[in-house]
Order: sequence, then C-alpha cells, then structure tokens
Amino acid sequence: MMRRAALALALLASPAAANDSTAVLAAGGLVLTRSAAIRMAAEDLHVTPGAVTVRYRFRNTTPADIRTTVAFPLPEIDLARMAETAILPGGPDPDDFVDFRLTVDGRPVPSRVEMRAWRDGREVTDLLAQHGLPASRFHSELYPRLRAMPPDGRAALTAAGLVAWEMGENVYPLWTMRAAYHWEQVFPAGRDLAVEHRYRPVVGQGWFGQYLLAETDEGREWRARHCVDPDALARLRAKMALTTAMDPYRPMRSIAYVLTTAANWQGPIGRFRLKVESDRPDSVVVGCLLDVEAAEFRPDRDLAVAIVD
Repeated sequence: MMRRAALALALLASPAAANDSTAVLAAGGLVLTRSAAIRMAAEDLHVTPGAVTVRYRFRNTTPADIRTTVAFPLPEIDLARMAETAILPGGPDPDDFVDFRLTVDGRPVPSRVEMRAWRDGREVTDLLAQHGLPASRFHSELYPRLRAMPPDGRAALTAAGLVAWEMGENVYPLWTMRAAYHWEQVFPAGRDLAVEHRYRPVVGQGWFGQYLLAETDEGREWRARHCVDPDALARLRAKMALTTAMDPYRPMRSIAYVLTTAANWQGPIGRFRLKVESDRPDSVVVGCLLDVEAAEFRPDRDLAVAIVD
C-alpha cells in the first residue's frame, strides 16, 4: 500500500507541455521572451492521453514581416522524483520523446529539440557528456551506462550529486532534464499564420486511493487543484466502491499542460477553445479546465488533469 501511495504522490508532479513562446538562443540555451508585436488570435487545444493537438492562429500587428525563434518548452522532468513512477515516453526517439510534429499553414516544418540537464540550479549537461551519459531519462543506454560506470566515474558523479548507487543493480539518476522544441518562423505582415503541432504526451501513471477523498490537508489540496465538484466527487466515490480490501486503489493517469506561457504574446488569446477527454468511456476525468470556449481569454492557471480508470 505504501508503495502505491508513493506512486500516486509522485504522479502529482508529472511532466507537461507548454504553449508556444518567442525565444532567443542564449549561451545557456533557449530563453523565452515576450512579443509585443504578435498576437495569438486563436488557440484550439485538444487533450487526450494518446495525443495533444494544438492549433493556433497568429497575427502580426505591425506593417513589416517579423522573423523570430519560436519555442515549445516541455517543463522539467525531475529524474529523482520520477524514479519510482511508471512513466513512459510518447515516442521512440529518446530526444524527440513526445513525437513532436509541426505544420505551418498546412506544410510540415522541421523543428530542433534542445535537451539539457540541471542539478540544484547549475547546468550539468556537459559533465554528463564527459562520462558518456545522455541527459534524457528515456535514452535506452542511460541505465546500462550507469550500471557499467567505472569506479572513478561513479565517484565523480556521486560527488557532483548526480547519481546515487545502491547495493546490487539499483542506480538513481538525480538530475532534472529540460527540453524545448524550437524553429525559426516568419510572421508575415497583413495576414494570419496558422501553426499546428501534435504530440504524444508523457502520461503519469499511478494509483488513486481513499486518502485523496479524505478530509485531510493532502486530500483537500488535491481536490482543489483538480477543481473536484460534487458531481465529480460522487463519480470518484463510485470508482472507489469498486475496490476491495486486498486492492484498495484504482489506476490513475495524469496529464498537465502549461497554459500561462500564452502571456508571452500580445494581449489575451482572441478566441480560446479547450477540450479534455479520456480514451476510455468509463473513466472519471477531473481538472479545472476541461471544456472551455471563451473570447479574449487570459489563462491564469495551468492545466492539471487526473484520469481515474
């Protein structure tokens, strides 16, 4: 039971993806910037466990074309926190681990992914590379290379606080990975630009238990973060009624999406639509923004969805 509870707690920090933003390539990597000249005229966001599709309509409000870097950042993934969580990449490529696909005005556009590793506020990408280690948690060679690390390499990585080795084959990477897709884009003057991307999200896997329905600080915080109303609460209790004393948990998946980076564009989102759905008809889906259609939308919170199966 304690192990399942730990998995459910780790699930709360599952990785997400974010709205597009302008960016610059600085010495430390991509830096998100604010554009006062380009407006997000519309955003249509559809979220399921199997795919996230985002359709934008951007409008350059100046009389001249604007060329800029556009970035789609994936929030950080803490490898230490995720060590006990069943979490799978969306795609087979360890770098393009969400299988990101981009079109502009209906035409495929290539993007590049930047992958970096951090620990306690310092970048450690180069240090990992010196020891032949990838930054990505999803690289097939990460754990074999860690287990085969010679004693001097183990000592160096342990001293840097990047890896913990235990007896036997247990090894725990402790850095945080950050990834962002980016491409160069021209926003033409005098007309809208349609940008669409689709990817397979990294979905957190865990367990839903009675403690999240209890009148405790933890339960109240979880329900508030997911905007659990009386109807959703009744449906969650019905799910818990299907459990047994021997197996008192229900499978739970989580998806997150950072909406607030939309504030990097000029003004509010002209027209915003969001639809969140499960891939299973009997699932209970809870979250603060599940079915939204609004004009002049200013997101003031990010999307956190829990799906109890």
